[in-house]
Amino acid sequence: MKILKANIKHQVKELLRNSSIHGIRYIAEDQRTSIEKFIWLCILLISATSASITISRLWDKFQLNPTITGLDTDFSLKNIDFPTVAVCPAISYGSNSVYQVAKEFVGNHMNDFDSNIPLLKALVTLTYSNIKAFEKHLADINRNATTFWNRQSLRELVFKVHVNCEDIFESCSFKNEKEKCCSIFKPIYTEQGFCYAFNSRYYGTGFSEERTEELKDINSEDDSWMLKIYIKEEADFFVYPTDSVLTYDDTKLFTRKNGSAVDLMLSLKQTHTDKTVDQLSISQRKCIFPDKFDDSVTLNYYNDETYSFSYCMMECRLRIVLKLCNCIPPFYAPENYDKNRKCLIDDFMCLANYSEAISSISCHHCQLNCFDKIFEPEKLSIDYKDDNGDEIEEMYIKIRLSS
Repeated sequence: MKILKANIKHQVKELLRNSSIHGIRYIAEDQRTSIEKFIWLCILLISATSASITISRLWDKFQLNPTITGLDTDFSLKNIDFPTVAVCPAISYGSNSVYQVAKEFVGNHMNDFDSNIPLLKALVTLTYSNIKAFEKHLADINRNATTFWNRQSLRELVFKVHVNCEDIFESCSFKNEKEKCCSIFKPIYTEQGFCYAFNSRYYGTGFSEERTEELKDINSEDDSWMLKIYIKEEADFFVYPTDSVLTYDDTKLFTRKNGSAVDLMLSLKQTHTDKTVDQLSISQRKCIFPDKFDDSVTLNYYNDETYSFSYCMMECRLRIVLKLCNCIPPFYAPENYDKNRKCLIDDFMCLANYSEAISSISCHHCQLNCFDKIFEPEKLSIDYKDDNGDEIEEMYIKIRLSS
């Protein structure tokens, strides 16, 4: 046993004396005093601790932000989809349509005709932010009316009473070519209420959401990259990429009021992510490749094999609603949720109670697209009068991209 201990001690001394790490051999030298050996030991421990802390911080930094971001301005606009432009009228219901539907679906069944009109109007503007107002509308109708309302498809009613396209748009042109407004602006019913959208990947019907066959694009050879429209009513405007949808998280770019002209210049900012980044986890790279995402992000809303942040957030909120209220609100029309029932009027109390929790939910699994696009306003001017102080003659809205 003594021989073994002596052998180990000898081997350790030889290892320290011949080590290439600076300072270690001084600990094993016989001619060094105990104080010198202690000082060198402290220096080595401090150095090892400092190195460990530095390596740990670098490793944490790599885990949190392992990619390098750079700015590249050398790209050409070739076959780039023009952004989706959503026009959300301040009054999104048609008065004649509301009264006609109320008379057809309500008036024949009950005497309190007028008390159902506000409920029909409110359905078209339904969002998570105003759903609590439905408590008052529901209180104004009697139990017989509630029973009747619960037999109706609320989404179908919305598409019967919404404002007509012809009552909103006067004329339209795209890339200096005249277009029929109601051919290029399609209805959408979203978490922001009812709107009309130009160049939207999906548009709404009373039963479902349909995919647009062909989107409008621009390239460097076009004479103009501008959408120009004349509208008759006040409306909020939203602009977003075609691979996204209008959600509760989106913020309007501007409100076009009556008697005003708007000129909006947009610049495109697009993220390009190298394919080698695919080796990193989603939490490391903080983005998801549109054509490749793992089981942690499963999207079933559309039969679409691509990913977008807005799709993910919308479906996340839908799943929370299903968990809390066990029904699908009328502004959703998912393709793959056939087994789940649609919300009825009686369900609106549940939606109102949980509206804040639903709208403020944090969906941590939803990350940006690795090839994310953003259309940022570069210039926005709104004019109400011409140079002479008179009302302007052309109440146009110009939305164009900068070169």
